[in-house]
Amino acid sequence: MKRKDEIEQFFDDLNDFGNLLVNNIFPSKRSSTDSRTDRLQERDRSPQPPVSYRPKDNAVLCLVVPINRIDREIEKLLVKGQEINQETTKFLLDKSVYFLACESGLSNYTSGLNFSQMPRDYAEGDEIYIQIFLAKGEDTIGQDIQRIISKNLPEDLAIVQEVYLLNDLTNINRFHRA
Repeated sequence: MKRKDEIEQFFDDLNDFGNLLVNNIFPSKRSSTDSRTDRLQERDRSPQPPVSYRPKDNAVLCLVVPINRIDREIEKLLVKGQEINQETTKFLLDKSVYFLACESGLSNYTSGLNFSQMPRDYAEGDEIYIQIFLAKGEDTIGQDIQRIISKNLPEDLAIVQEVYLLNDLTNINRFHRA
């Protein structure tokens, strides 16, 4: 590794020497490679974010929760567009019987599910489908263990995207069983 660095340094020095000669011999004419070299050196001097840095992708957390596991205070928060905190998201995840964490923007995670709008009155044994948007939730995507998803939930507020009454569980095969 040290040898490679020495070779790179040698060629950089040689390039600088060549540019110095061209500029001194032909002061009015700068070489075309000189301006390119200046741009590259300028770029190398400017602060760069670490290579591993990139913004985290958003995720969607899809949950199937028996209605009898949700208390009335939490139930009031289950409205489309409602922001919920990390604690409430963890609570819903813990109470779910099926869950799926996937990329935001996928349109097929609910395909095949049979659900209807939430009625005002529902039976005690009914199950609801809850879809929650997680900003910067990339670390939850594809996880198949609730505890890992719970640990990786972003601290940002989550947003309830959909809440439906689930009519049956026949096409729930994409989801993970809790």
